[in-house]
Amino acid sequence: MNFIKQNSDYALRMIVNLAQAYQRDEVVSAHKLAEEEEVSPQFTAKILQKLAKADLIESLMGPTGGYKLKRHPEEISMAQVIVGMQGPVCLNKCSPGIASCPRQPRCPISRIVCELESDIVKKLSNISIKDIIENKGKGFNDGR
Repeated sequence: MNFIKQNSDYALRMIVNLAQAYQRDEVVSAHKLAEEEEVSPQFTAKILQKLAKADLIESLMGPTGGYKLKRHPEEISMAQVIVGMQGPVCLNKCSPGIASCPRQPRCPISRIVCELESDIVKKLSNISIKDIIENKGKGFNDGR
């Protein structure tokens, strides 16, 4: 099972790329993002559309146009990118807000799955894109 789908993985990489450009006050073209992140131009365009719809990036038109973050990298979390790409985090159909499992009131697994889901969302919400840039190659074993 892949919790983080391929489009979310690519989106995270593109957001990190845009965050690095943001620190240099640069705009990045879709073509450059596709090339640097090794994603097809068509898939890159779809990802960028979803990220813009999620209000994480903006498109600038013109000869020097391209894409840039709408907010500072520390204001964008991994959770926001993933939810923007694939919707709310959901481990199982017994997750809150999903059509409930008829066994939920008596199911011994339901509570555990909901707690795991909550823990995952909390962890992803506490990791900003700035954290990723600053800790590139390092683990997040600081108890967050």
